[in-house]
Amino acid sequence: MKPAALLVFLVFLLAAANDASAQARTSRPITLGGVHAGIRRSLGLSPPVVNSGYVSLAAPATPAVPVFSYLHIDEIHSGFTDPQSGLQTTPWDVYEDIMFPGTTIEWRVGQATTPSLDGRALECAITGGDHYNNIYCNTTIAKLWSGQEWPYRAAKRLVYSLEFYIDGVVDCQMSDNSTIEGLELSWQHVLIPRKHEFALQWRKEGEWRYWDATLSPSTGRPRGWISFPAPITSCLEAHRWHSIQLEGRIVGEASHYTRMTLDGRAFDLSSAIVGQVATPAEWHENFLQVSVQVNGNTALDGSRRVDPVSVYADTIRLDGFALNYVFLPGISR
Repeated sequence: MKPAALLVFLVFLLAAANDASAQARTSRPITLGGVHAGIRRSLGLSPPVVNSGYVSLAAPATPAVPVFSYLHIDEIHSGFTDPQSGLQTTPWDVYEDIMFPGTTIEWRVGQATTPSLDGRALECAITGGDHYNNIYCNTTIAKLWSGQEWPYRAAKRLVYSLEFYIDGVVDCQMSDNSTIEGLELSWQHVLIPRKHEFALQWRKEGEWRYWDATLSPSTGRPRGWISFPAPITSCLEAHRWHSIQLEGRIVGEASHYTRMTLDGRAFDLSSAIVGQVATPAEWHENFLQVSVQVNGNTALDGSRRVDPVSVYADTIRLDGFALNYVFLPGISR
């Protein structure tokens, strides 16, 4: 084919793809909800909003079709079932992540009016117990028995965003003077029999790591927290709001980390790819879940075993998109 003819063909192909994507965005039924639409009114929350967006790849920008947007997740305070879809939502709860058998942790999770950005924020707090234990504050924002049609199966790009505030001591120069050991943020889409779990951990020393749930051949346990090949570091100052947006993609049966945007600064996470992870045999539900985990340090003054520390999270949201890829000759994504 002559160069001029090839150019015309490529332009026509791109125009057709854009038209098809636009039709999909306008004609495809979209499930709304920061909390399911019919329930939000009873909770007094603002109407749900659907985002449209574009994902940046090596090739030209690829349209992303919105599948769901869950807004104000920090304001969920009770469980409920949507009467139309049957989707269930659970209130914020805590899993006690105990590092040493026989030790304890004391905690508080709930709604807070201050500090907050809009008058209501989630507080996830360690209030006592033993050092180095952690609290995993989480909510399942949508779940449904796997024998039923899962409306979010097409969601392959997941974007988790929130504002957070650390009420404690963070010493960016002398990390042992910090009252928090670390902060972990996770978002996952479980599609029985596969689990696509994304999680990032910030350590008091300033390093960010990612979670790899694939099993190690030598131990039979998850590989755990992995440093990025090019280390990613930042200081999370206490007593100020930080803004973070985390993105991951489901590609086949693998989970690809994409990017982190922290306080306006973007970090490339694409070196982190997690392979196939099976769900436990006793799991029988597809679900979406987000979490905020606070990791306890050892007390600074010796008068107690652990210092109290709170993390406040506001404007929590999770967006899911279906990706429409356009493959062009000689262009790789």
